[in-house]
Amino acid sequence: MKGGKNDYRNSHHIPDQKIMIKKPFGFFALPFSLSCFHLVLVTFGLYKKHIWPDIPMHILGGVFIAYSFSLAVTYFQKRKILSELNVLTRSVFCFH
Repeated sequence: MKGGKNDYRNSHHIPDQKIMIKKPFGFFALPFSLSCFHLVLVTFGLYKKHIWPDIPMHILGGVFIAYSFSLAVTYFQKRKILSELNVLTRSVFCFH
């Protein structure tokens, strides 16, 4: 569509700000969901009744955070907002 909204955005390389802002927040949906589940366990006192969920929750929390940060770093590198990371820094993120 010539002269339309998309034509102007594509011809001048103006990024869609809503997508650039919303997508990185989506990377943290898993840790947020786990936090909500944790609140349910705490609210109903299930950690006091059953001790076993504590360790899997810590492991899942660590894995979810590492994965989320890895997605966020890759996203920002592809958009040239963040430069390439060295091997030591990338190894901290566990994935890649």
